[in-house]
Amino acid sequence: MQGLRALAVVAVILDHLVFWPSGGFVGVDVFFVISGFLITGILLREHEKTNHISFVGFYRRRIKRIVPAATVVLIATVAASSIVFNATRYWATLWDAVWAFLFSANWRFALQDTDYFQATTAVSPLQHYWSLSVEEQFYLVWPWLMLGVLFIASKRSRFNNRRAVTGILMGVIVVASFGWALWETATNPSLAYFSTFTRAWELGIGALVAIASPWWGKIPQALRPVLGWVGLIGIIASLFVINDGLPFPAPWALLPVLMTALVIVGGTGGQQRFLWPLTNRGTTWVGDISYSLYLWHFPLIVIIGTLMEPSPLFYGLTVVLMLGLAAASYYLIEAPIHKSPLWDAYRSRSSRERAWKDWRLRWKNTYKIGGLSVLIAATLLVVVPALIFDPSTPDDASAPAYTYVPPTSTAGAQPVSALAALEREISTGRLASEWPANLSPTMDEAMAQGSEGNPALGCFAPGTMPDISACTFGNPAAPTRAFLVGDSTAMSYAPAFIELAETSGDQIAVTTIGLYGCPFVELELKNTGAGVAESCPERKAEVAAAIAAAAPQLVFVTNVIGNAVAADGSKVAMSDMVDATVGWSGRFANDATRTVYFPGPPVGKELTACYGPLSSPADCMTDVSREYKEYESLMEAKLATGGGVFVGSTQLACSRSGECPAFAGTLPMRYDQRHLTADYARHIAPAMREMLVDEGLLAAIPAA
Repeated sequence: MQGLRALAVVAVILDHLVFWPSGGFVGVDVFFVISGFLITGILLREHEKTNHISFVGFYRRRIKRIVPAATVVLIATVAASSIVFNATRYWATLWDAVWAFLFSANWRFALQDTDYFQATTAVSPLQHYWSLSVEEQFYLVWPWLMLGVLFIASKRSRFNNRRAVTGILMGVIVVASFGWALWETATNPSLAYFSTFTRAWELGIGALVAIASPWWGKIPQALRPVLGWVGLIGIIASLFVINDGLPFPAPWALLPVLMTALVIVGGTGGQQRFLWPLTNRGTTWVGDISYSLYLWHFPLIVIIGTLMEPSPLFYGLTVVLMLGLAAASYYLIEAPIHKSPLWDAYRSRSSRERAWKDWRLRWKNTYKIGGLSVLIAATLLVVVPALIFDPSTPDDASAPAYTYVPPTSTAGAQPVSALAALEREISTGRLASEWPANLSPTMDEAMAQGSEGNPALGCFAPGTMPDISACTFGNPAAPTRAFLVGDSTAMSYAPAFIELAETSGDQIAVTTIGLYGCPFVELELKNTGAGVAESCPERKAEVAAAIAAAAPQLVFVTNVIGNAVAADGSKVAMSDMVDATVGWSGRFANDATRTVYFPGPPVGKELTACYGPLSSPADCMTDVSREYKEYESLMEAKLATGGGVFVGSTQLACSRSGECPAFAGTLPMRYDQRHLTADYARHIAPAMREMLVDEGLLAAIPAA
């Protein structure tokens, strides 16, 4: 059993640390089967021995086994997050810890629509607590169900086989849960991954193995190694066969679950011989500390990964530190408290004193090992920051702490163009070696505000079609009428277009309308936002009809670039997205309207992951992505023979050399990876006006 635990935890750690093997995440499924087997066996043996189940004793043992080490890791993670993470991510981690402590982490991540396989935001350092929550929720219900069934079986002669009746109940739960998992995986895979209802069948398989254990004892000794090796090979195969493109947890979790059950069956009722990969001392020791190792590994990977780029030093330090902390946690917290007489009921004072004396003698040497582990971990906690942070002068001597100086022009001198001024502001972020104190709003404030300051927010919300007049800015009778349409990328541009209209001297009116989460393309795409999937097709049709009726001079189409997933879950090629974008515009094509394909600026880094008290602006800077360049090239080729105009937006957020910082001048650019802050969008309106004039799309209108 310890060997299986070791295999499971190593697979999970490899998956999280080096993203290999492709199915390393199935280690959690191995844990589920083990847990279902062990706990059910304990409850059955207690009932057969005493004719009842002590719920106080059961939950006392669970608390002593699970809570102390888990709580220490939660506290340590929150404390480290307060030092390393920005305010937004720190508060998210704190609330993750609260949900995890209450064994509800899986539902928190499910409600947040967390995609375990395709994370687009900073990963919570406590995301791995979801599996512990699933187990504890199962154990909250299962003992009571067992007691009821066993009571009925003991009272009715036709139900005198208690294990058989319990097995029937568990079989029903397994079938129902697996059927639900199949449906949920096909319709809502993110929820299916974290849901207790779609995972209960995995613990149930382990429970069935425990219920049928008297029959496994009759297996011939010669057959046991065969079952063990077949199961072990099957588990290892599942690590490489399964990947994030397959439907999971149902049906593909069947492979590791059934193979784990086979290994346990081969070792139930008799010694599992010749299975040396799972029975040697090293594997057994890793199995012993597997719970503490599981608790510590993910916070360390995420937090150290925030401070360091992937490198041999990163991997080495992370592995050594997780082993040191896991060993310390096991020897000083987990095992001693689990085996202690704490909360045990004894008949007399002398009995309690004798139990504590025996416990102290038993764990005397263990504390020495634990103390050594603490010493190693503490040394690393001092050494790691010293290796990561070099107080010497930055390698780039040309990148001092850069202070933005607004461009000025003296009387009679040529005014500085808006594009040139913006370029200088972008250089501020590109050259800065530390976060300026005069950012307004601060990066934390920008992330916390998100899209709330966007005046067009209601024009992109799901539900009924917004009122066109309420989403039109500038003078409705202006000689130039424009529409800005698309998904949330278009919405983040809206303040810039609104500013352009309102400072045009009544020459331009702009209608900003669309639906966040709904790219305006001639394709059915996967939409996971609440109400988006239902509203998307109708909204695209209604907006196209409104454009056709208004016959504006210009329509700006702005959609997210890349990461498109079709409704059936398959990835959409960039060339298909380009064709579908231009294809949608055919719904309102006419001689009076000119379509402008105007993408959002190149994607930046996820701020919640790269920005923090210990980070620098360089940590949040990116280059123009290959995806963006591919989109530009494909779109320009597509429109070479007519059908619209493509206007790139790189110069609105990136330097001429293609570097895209997180702020420009004194303004944060984005509040996440893709979306401009409302303040920055308004700020770039003059530069955007110059771009459109240069392209011949707007007349040269002096700013008001």
